[in-house]
Amino acid sequence: MRIIHTLAMLATVGCGAISGEWEGECKVQVGNDLYIYEVELEVESVEKGDINGTGTLYDEDNNRSLGILDGNQEGENIDLDIEFEDGVLQNRSFEIDATISGREMNGDCQLGGQHGLLEMEQTG
Repeated sequence: MRIIHTLAMLATVGCGAISGEWEGECKVQVGNDLYIYEVELEVESVEKGDINGTGTLYDEDNNRSLGILDGNQEGENIDLDIEFEDGVLQNRSFEIDATISGREMNGDCQLGGQHGLLEMEQTG
């Protein structure tokens, strides 16, 4: 009985581990130029693999774009999409395809036709 209870707790912790605040960078190489976007995520809920929250992206000129975060999680793999509703990127989207390991998220990011590498850390 104790083993089943422990396994149930671990399953619950694993599913909710992505919830909270995340901060990091998306580094995009365009020709000879390297662009670094600061990324902030607020994952508000994770239910049966569906992820909801908000996302903010800052460009190198500190212009802020805010949007709705939607995605899904299968084990350690996550796919996220931020649809920007405010800011210089209004009506555009930012995509994340990453793997979570503990409090770190690493993978690919995409803004329009720009592809880059994402590194994030859970901060709250």
